[in-house]
This record gives sequence, structure tokens and C-alpha cells, in this order.
Amino acid sequence: MTTTATRTGFAALALTRLVELLILLLGLFLIFGGDPEEDLGLLLLWDAAVLAYLAAGIRAVRRRALRGPGPGEGVPRPRRRWEHVLRPRRFILVFPVLAGFTGLSAALLVLDFRDDAAVGSAIAGFGALTMVLGWVLLHSGYARSYRARDEDERGLEFPGTGHPTMPDYLYFSFVMGSTFAVSDVAVVTTRMRWHVMLHGILAFFYNAVVLATAIGVVTGG
Repeated sequence: MTTTATRTGFAALALTRLVELLILLLGLFLIFGGDPEEDLGLLLLWDAAVLAYLAAGIRAVRRRALRGPGPGEGVPRPRRRWEHVLRPRRFILVFPVLAGFTGLSAALLVLDFRDDAAVGSAIAGFGALTMVLGWVLLHSGYARSYRARDEDERGLEFPGTGHPTMPDYLYFSFVMGSTFAVSDVAVVTTRMRWHVMLHGILAFFYNAVVLATAIGVVTGG
């Protein structure tokens, strides 16, 4: 049973990494693109990949929440060797940050091509979706990073929760990204405070750029 669960976990994590690499590559092509028609195609592909990725992630989190915590869930444990390969700490953070930059790149595309008669409207629509999805990926990715760091050292304390699970970290991350405040969660280590501060700075600039883009589109400036 344990061997089967391990193989299933390995396969799921490997597939997740492949999808994330695809999203990263599409994002890089979009960031460094320049042709409006190619950029529109990249927006479509990126949005489709991210929607599928998020749908699978939401389903997994919901299934675990309905099932309830299993034995040892939420309790720090040594990582297996293949987890170190497929789930490196730095990649967990690189993925949401680059997704955020992809969303910001989409904001610039909307402003650059809003007067293009051929693809301006389509870029505006799919660019807006990309900005929203980039925001979601930024904060959901940070939630995973918080959970990974909390496995090494307890840097966050959730009231009434001895062993936090993924919904707790999602709650913390999205509240931080929306309000730039930690709400009722205590940040108790210097390393985690540094991590939270960088998250808040990224969230502030992302929200500011998206707001400026919306104002620019509405006013035509």
C-alpha cells in the first residue's frame, strides 16, 4: 500500500512539474515576445494551461479537505530523495514569481496593442484573464512556499490549528496578497518575516500595475 501510494505521489508530482515547466516556458515566450498575433496565441495557450493546472489543484485540495487529514498530515517529515529532485525549494518560489511577471507582461500587452484593429480587443480580453490568473498563481504558489518552509521550521502559528494544512496556507497567502497584512496568523521567525515581506512587496507592485492598466484602458491614456 505504501509502495503504491509512493508511486502515485511520484507520478503526480512529476506530471505537476512538467505542466509547471510548460507554463514557465510559455510565460517566458510571452514576456520576450513582440508580434501581436504570436502574443495572442501565447496568451491563449498560457491561459488554457493555467486553468487546467488550477482546476487540478483545486480538486486535489478539495478532495483532501473533504477526506479530512490523514495520519501524519500537517506534521513535518523528512522528504524523500525524489521529492528533493522534483520539488526543489527554489523552484517552488520561482514558479509563482515568474507567473506574476507573466501577468504584468500581459498588462503591458493590453496597453501596447489596445488600438490594434486586428487583435486589440482579443488581447485586451485574454490579457485581462492572464492578469487574474497570474495573480492567483502568484499567491497560490506562495502558499506552497509557506508550507514548504514551515516543514523546515515552524515560522507561522495559526490560532487553534496545531498542524496546518494547505487550506490554512492558502488563506494566509491570499489574505496577505489582498490586504498586505498577516491577519490572525503570527509570523514567529526572522526568515519567515523576510519571506512574508518580499511577498507583500511583490503583491503591492502587482496590484498597482494591474490597477494602472485598468485605469489606462478605461481612460484611453
